[in-house]
Amino acid sequence: MKRFSAVSLLLLLALKALACINEEPTYNNYLYSVYLRDNGTYCLSCRFDEFWRQYAGPEVYTYEGSKDLILRTARRRGDREMVAYLQQLNRFLEVCGWQKEAWDYPSKAMRQRCQAVCNQSVAAARGYRGTRLQPQYRLMLMRANCLMGRFQANKDYWERTGRLTRAGAYRDAMLNLYAGSLLRLGFKSRAIDIYAAQGDVPSLQYCVSKYRNLAGIKAVYGTRPNSPTLWYLVQDFVNNAQETQDIYRNHYREWMIGTDDSSRIGYMNEINARPVFEKEVRGMIAFANQVAASGRTQWPAMWKSAAGCLHYLLGDYATAVAELRDAMTLDGTQRMKDNARAIYLVASAKTARLTPAYSSFLIREFEWLNDKERADSPGQQTGFSNHYTDIRQRMVYRTLVDRYRAAGRLNAATALLGMMEERYNGTEFNPRKNKNLKPDEWHWNSDYRGQYFDCIDSMRPEALRSYMDYLQSEPADTLERYVLARVYRDPNYYRDLMGTKLMARGRWAEAMTYLRQVSPSYLSTENIAPYMARRDYKVEPWLHRQPVPWNYEGPGKVQLQDNPRLSFCRDITQLQSQYSLARDAETRRLLAYRLATLTFQASYLGQCWWLTHYAKTNIDSVRPQERDLVADALLYLNESAKSSTFDLQQRSLYALAYIGDDPWRIDDWLINPKTDEWEEVHAVRPASRQYKALGRLADFAARHPAAVAPYVSRCDVLRQFLAQRLDTNQLP
Repeated sequence: MKRFSAVSLLLLLALKALACINEEPTYNNYLYSVYLRDNGTYCLSCRFDEFWRQYAGPEVYTYEGSKDLILRTARRRGDREMVAYLQQLNRFLEVCGWQKEAWDYPSKAMRQRCQAVCNQSVAAARGYRGTRLQPQYRLMLMRANCLMGRFQANKDYWERTGRLTRAGAYRDAMLNLYAGSLLRLGFKSRAIDIYAAQGDVPSLQYCVSKYRNLAGIKAVYGTRPNSPTLWYLVQDFVNNAQETQDIYRNHYREWMIGTDDSSRIGYMNEINARPVFEKEVRGMIAFANQVAASGRTQWPAMWKSAAGCLHYLLGDYATAVAELRDAMTLDGTQRMKDNARAIYLVASAKTARLTPAYSSFLIREFEWLNDKERADSPGQQTGFSNHYTDIRQRMVYRTLVDRYRAAGRLNAATALLGMMEERYNGTEFNPRKNKNLKPDEWHWNSDYRGQYFDCIDSMRPEALRSYMDYLQSEPADTLERYVLARVYRDPNYYRDLMGTKLMARGRWAEAMTYLRQVSPSYLSTENIAPYMARRDYKVEPWLHRQPVPWNYEGPGKVQLQDNPRLSFCRDITQLQSQYSLARDAETRRLLAYRLATLTFQASYLGQCWWLTHYAKTNIDSVRPQERDLVADALLYLNESAKSSTFDLQQRSLYALAYIGDDPWRIDDWLINPKTDEWEEVHAVRPASRQYKALGRLADFAARHPAAVAPYVSRCDVLRQFLAQRLDTNQLP
């Protein structure tokens, strides 16, 4: 019988993820890169956007999204030359959009309008007599020709006029259109070389699909040993080898892809990859080393670094390091040399001893990566990623942290995570990290997610205390000092973490030592601050809901005047003291009920889960080393339920029935084989704690039908329980 579990659905909804399902970062993007990432149309668009950002200001994100702002800027400046260009460009882009729409074909009138606008664009470009916007007009002319299918006209225009355009993004885009025209006119080899030199990977994948293997690489090299097409083919081969290893050996996304060959190959086809197995990899290593030593290639660095990267992927780290070291000394483009240096850094982390000399080396390389990251993503201030961010993340997350841990340098390993998260984690929407974030934009405090937070959140209190001391120290190792200078150091953050951690363990008095030192203004920057402001831990959760709208979450939504965690610790320690000193049985039972309210509210099931944790999901449970506050609440309620006071007994029995730690019924969905329709089914669990508690409440209500409160007499769950129990009792 087919099954669909509601619990499984909640699991998918609850897990923290960038997509619909939880998948921790693998930090395993492609190692080998002799091209600038996204060097095709997307990268050109970024460069165009930067041009407009320089013209109209930092508010420009993309031209399409900011075209009205850009036009207003030109008009405000009285820039008639720019206004004329923008008006024609916007008319042209409008008809371009009609051609892109795959589901709504343009009408005859739209096609006629498109033809007219394209002709106007060509005429405007030919009629422009200035120099300032010459590249922009020339590109618009070639785009209009392309839209009308005038490929010969584009070829002639580039060879006669376009090639003289000054260097920049607009000339590069014109050259790309020229290559497209060559391809359509039958000059495929010339087009491919242009695509390769530009790094237009999508176009190359289409044009050289038959050569994406070792045999194809050898064939191209045999006839054109210095063809730029080899840049793409070599990079594609190495990256495909990495993809194959990930899927076949490292079982990447096995839950989604499957384990049979047809599923794996199908997935690789979907992402435009092809399987490259070890025999072909070793053949490529031998060929690459042969070419690097042959003297026939202008780019021996590319070939040697390919061999080194493949050896790294095979796990032969010593050979990889030697080959990559050699590659850095050989000829090639600057990108090729930088690529060899980057992969060498990753490989060295596998083999180098963690000495002071290696620490100094890493500092130099980290600074070099800083420069390369900025150069690879010009104009991007936050939230960007590129080849060099991938390199640093792979080296640190996948190797260096583990090596420091294995060496017993646990605090240094944690600080490495802190440095990485401070640089990369959630920089775009965190107001602390992104000073350009506007008040009306989405804000989210990323300090409470990521590997660094997960690491310190899972530490024992003693380990966190040691790490807090380490943050204030001056280590002898230069790399450790370098890293510590780049870790988030606000004492409020760590004291709050420590206090919350101790609260989760029921160590209230110790927690107060740290919570007293946490500023309420700092707490207001936490994403869960609205829960702190709108949910009172003294409220009985089984009697009163305390809703918080989902869009109310985030930093800065409220301004807390005190520390509710500290207040909770004071209240519960005072209650526990009174409870332990009380001699009167009824007084103890009343205090037990109040303690049950507080302990349950602070548990993972409570409305005030924020007292002991920073997030909540539908699959939470008691974590290792943490106190089972639900169990504590049940003990207190079982005591208060013995009260001779009707109201206290009623509230206690109702609370015991409310708590769903061990549910009385599991709701599920099944497909009925007779109707092939989904049907809701209920599996009753008579041995569960909640089932027995509901039985006690039902018996209590039966004994006092006129006296029970409406929250008991009208309880829908109790009615469902009674109906289920009646059906069960009537079974033969």
